[in-house]
Amino acid sequence: DSSGKCLRNSIIWCDDRARDNIVYLSENILTINQKIIELKFGDFSKPKIFKTKSNDIISINDKQENKIYLFDSDANILPNFPVFGSSSIDYFEDKLLQKHITTLGEKNEILIYTIN
Repeated sequence: DSSGKCLRNSIIWCDDRARDNIVYLSENILTINQKIIELKFGDFSKPKIFKTKSNDIISINDKQENKIYLFDSDANILPNFPVFGSSSIDYFEDKLLQKHITTLGEKNEILIYTIN
């Protein structure tokens, strides 16, 4: 700052200008397109944005609690979330347009969740 003190800024950005999504995390405050979500304090991964045909999905992982959070681009948490997971996720849709996420679980375990 102007008085010579050091400032710590711990903002993690996830910018998706192609679809007009701006997502960032500062400590336990997640901001999705200017909508603020206050999470419990934790050790969070960088937010990830996944594009879908109907709505974009934002994921974040609490590495301390092993929880996966999914939000839509309007900052609404998806039903039945958070779920257990010890890593960041991958998102995919199958041929029938069913939505799935994969993540690591316990040791030597891969979890697949289907999103309704």
